[in-house]
Amino acid sequence: MLAAQHEAQQSREVVLPDAADDLLDRIGSEMAASERTAAQVRAGLSARLGVPPEAVDVATDVDDEGRMRVSYAVILLSVDEIARLIR
Repeated sequence: MLAAQHEAQQSREVVLPDAADDLLDRIGSEMAASERTAAQVRAGLSARLGVPPEAVDVATDVDDEGRMRVSYAVILLSVDEIARLIR
């Protein structure tokens, strides 16, 4: 009996009020913008250093106001890439 009640509760559709939908849309939009910024930073570093985009990892975090921001980047370089960059 409890299992059937639990399944019935799990299968119910959650209906969010309009304010919650608006909030989720805003959060999604802000996250997409932050991801675009991180992708632009990754592409810029890749092009500037002449390394493949896969060699660049851009980390993001959240500031005090709840906005995502780029906090640092890690670039993996092969020995040949290091030699090329320091010449």
